[in-house]
Amino acid sequence: MPSIIRTQVEPAGPTQITIGAKTPAEVFSLFMTDQMLAKICVFTSDKMRQLRENFKDADKATFKDIGLMELKAFIGVLIMSGAHKDNHLTAVEMWSHVYGCPFYRSNFSECRFAFIIRSFRFDDPTTRTTRLKTDRFAHVRDVWDKVIQNCKANYSPGPHLTVDEQLLAFRGCCIFRMYLPNKPSKYGLKLVMACDADTLYTCNAIPYLGKGSCDMKKGVTLGEHFTMELVAPFKRSGHTVTCDNWFTSLPLARSLSKDGMHLVGTIRPKPYLPSQLVNHKVEVGESVAVFNYKDQITLLNQRVSSTKRIMILSTLHHNPSIVEKKKTQLHMFYNATKGGVDAFDQLCLLMSCSRKTRRWPLCLFYGAINIVFNNAYIIYAHRPENKGIARRQFAMDLAVELCRPYAGNRLLWARYLPRDVVSLIRSVFDLPEDAAAAAEEEPRAKSEKWKRCYLCPSSGTARTKVLCRTCHKSVCTNHTNQLCSMCYKPS
Repeated sequence: MPSIIRTQVEPAGPTQITIGAKTPAEVFSLFMTDQMLAKICVFTSDKMRQLRENFKDADKATFKDIGLMELKAFIGVLIMSGAHKDNHLTAVEMWSHVYGCPFYRSNFSECRFAFIIRSFRFDDPTTRTTRLKTDRFAHVRDVWDKVIQNCKANYSPGPHLTVDEQLLAFRGCCIFRMYLPNKPSKYGLKLVMACDADTLYTCNAIPYLGKGSCDMKKGVTLGEHFTMELVAPFKRSGHTVTCDNWFTSLPLARSLSKDGMHLVGTIRPKPYLPSQLVNHKVEVGESVAVFNYKDQITLLNQRVSSTKRIMILSTLHHNPSIVEKKKTQLHMFYNATKGGVDAFDQLCLLMSCSRKTRRWPLCLFYGAINIVFNNAYIIYAHRPENKGIARRQFAMDLAVELCRPYAGNRLLWARYLPRDVVSLIRSVFDLPEDAAAAAEEEPRAKSEKWKRCYLCPSSGTARTKVLCRTCHKSVCTNHTNQLCSMCYKPS
């Protein structure tokens, strides 16, 4: 591509940590580890015990504690709902026998799915009040930091990084909810992200927690602060950062140059910019540029209409030449690398697991799953044997792998499940009717007449039709033992 300037940075690709991950579920576990999910299980189960007190039938399986296997299956259902674009549907519609997908009903009941969402928690409530005094993000801080840490450790980005903002749609109560009229959802939680401009891999992301939440140096703008925080892991690497006019400034360009990085971005009229360039009269479509020899910075001013100008600052291009009509090499480079975060945001809108909620920690968890899914797909598709796999196919394969162990575990309790659910689980996950499962369906040996239990005393009045499978004698329920399908061995 002629608009991209090649630098000395190595091509983008997974790190050595990801070599052993071959299946979609293994790649996904590189970002959301079992240790991380186990902590979520503990906090979610604590909340479930509190909510159980409000139900009369609290002993039902619907309200039991959640385990690691079931939590993975829950995430798998969320990913499958994104693949089928069902994330905007209610649980009633998703579990409908007429309109719903059988995959959902093969993993959970409708009530169990809704109860898990209601109970989902990510931190210890006993210490939350203390942590909130210093961190507004305390509800989900541990989970978010670990996910982003794994994103940085599992992938080496290419030479071009894009810094921009993403808005997670949210209309509930939150002290740092933002209004961005140029975003599709307009209201939501703002994330400042750094993505690889070529592969759209999310390298780093920081939530914006409102005014006064950032510990910045005096004289540093918010855009400069976020940019330096996002690209901190890639200092002295020769990467080129592309951003819009909310981030770009002359002090940011100087700071990145000191760290061995380049900056290309549009910039608003600033007092420190040369007034001769800002107010220079040029025809519509024409451009004029100046070069600062001291800082090695190029500033280009183009008039796009009679009332609008666009200024682009670059520390990478020192002699911008026209390559297409009236567009210079600087224009072409900026257009080619500016859309990394916006393209990632579009992918999330096309296949998102986010569901409507009034709890902002859950909204951020959905956003984290979208980031993890996109990054896992990029790493999985990077392997030669997986070249060309579609994102939707990867999402469905991942969902099935996450849910299959839990579905097999449900079959161990097939005796207590409706027959249509048992057959649905076997058909969806292609599970065979093995000996253990067949034992659950084997009818109990019965006598044609009511007889007295041979183990009860003669004065007893217990009558039964149940026969022992070995000696074929009549026994009552007080003298029988029940075995699970795994312990039972048919004769």
